[in-house]
Amino acid sequence: MTRKKKVQSPKRKSSTFLDVPPFHICFPITLHHKSENKFCYFSDDFHLKKYLMRCNLKPKDVKITQTVSRQ
Repeated sequence: MTRKKKVQSPKRKSSTFLDVPPFHICFPITLHHKSENKFCYFSDDFHLKKYLMRCNLKPKDVKITQTVSRQ
């Protein structure tokens, strides 16, 4: 009876640097729920409108602004 050799998996190279754009560029739209004191960030108008329809939010209940740079 012969034993099989253990096969070693190739080692992964970890990269610590990721080229990710700043947060305010990825999510340029900020929505603030006035009643819940909650902030939501959106990448475009389509997702914002979809969220407003889904949650049935009124214009007086929210404040929509551009996301401020976090630098």
